[in-house]
Amino acid sequence: MWAIASGGGKHSGSSSCQGRRHDGGTATRTQPNPPLTSFAYRPHRAEKSAQKGVELLKSLVILGVTAAASIALGATCANADDGPYTGFRVEAQGGWDHIGTTAKLSYDNAVFQEAKGSENGVTYGANVGYDNDMGAGFVLGTEAGINWSSIKYCTVFGGDDRACAKPGREIEVGIRAGKQFGDTGPLVYGKVAYVNGQVKGHDDASDLRLQDNRSGVRLGVGIEDKISRHVYVKAEYRYTDFKAYKFVVDGDALKIDFDRNQVIAGVGYLF
Repeated sequence: MWAIASGGGKHSGSSSCQGRRHDGGTATRTQPNPPLTSFAYRPHRAEKSAQKGVELLKSLVILGVTAAASIALGATCANADDGPYTGFRVEAQGGWDHIGTTAKLSYDNAVFQEAKGSENGVTYGANVGYDNDMGAGFVLGTEAGINWSSIKYCTVFGGDDRACAKPGREIEVGIRAGKQFGDTGPLVYGKVAYVNGQVKGHDDASDLRLQDNRSGVRLGVGIEDKISRHVYVKAEYRYTDFKAYKFVVDGDALKIDFDRNQVIAGVGYLF
C-alpha cells in the first residue's frame, strides 16, 4: 500500500523508466528506485519505533478498559423497557488500526524477492444504520460509515530522497445480522461490507503526489449493549482485504497485497 509512494522495484541503476499497471494506470519513476526492502516499513530510528509502540500500547489499554466498562455498565443498567434492537441509529467509533502489506517481485511467474511490513495507528469515524427486528431476538440491518486513520509512514532512500504514504478516508457500506440474548441482553452480530479506501503518497525529491482509491471486502464480528432505551455501546473486530496493486517494471512483475485489521469501540444513539 505504502510502496506506491516510494516508487517500488528492485533495480537501483536506472534513472528513468515507465511501468505499466495491470489495473488500468501507469507508474512513472524519475528517481533511482529503492530496493524492495523499502516496502517492509522499517523505521530508521529505534527510538521512534519504541515511542510509537508505547503510544499504541496506551491507546489499546484505554480502549480495552473503556469497552469493558461500557459493556459492564450496559449489562447493569439494562431493564425491561430497553426493547429490541430496531430502528435508525447513529454512532461515533474509534480504536486500533493495523495495516499490513506483502510485496512480491517475480520474473516469468517465479517469485524471487518478497517483503512484508505493517504499521499501527488509531482509527476514528462515524457510522449510521437501520436494524429490523426479525422476531425471536434476530436482527437484520444495513449500515454505512466513514473512517480516518492516524497511520503515516515515511522512509528515506537514495541518500536524501524522502517518501511518505498514508491512508485517506475509508467508506464502507454493508449489512449485519445478529441475535439478542434475552429480552434485555446484548446483541451479538456479524457483518460484511464493501469498502472503498483511499491511499495518499508524496515523494520529496520528484515532488510526486499520489492519490488512489482501492476497493475491498470487510468481515466483522461484534457485541452491542444498551445502557438506556436509546443509548448503546459496542466493541467490534473487523478484517478488510483490499484489491492488490499490479505493475510490470523493466520486465519484472510487482504485486502488492495489503489488508487491514481493526478493533474498535463505539457509542451510539438508537432512535
